[in-house]
Amino acid sequence: MNKDQDKGPARETDEKTREETEKLKRNREQQAKGRANRMAGRTQKKDGRR
Repeated sequence: MNKDQDKGPARETDEKTREETEKLKRNREQQAKGRANRMAGRTQKKDGRR
């Protein structure tokens, strides 16, 4: 397939999936950061009101 034909619905979904991947990656990074902080005792999960 040449590049001129590559502008259609397929490209659109590719953009969407790339966006999703970025979002997931960011999310995973945030989670890892939070986990590291918890391990270091900097933050606690919100379970202090039992």
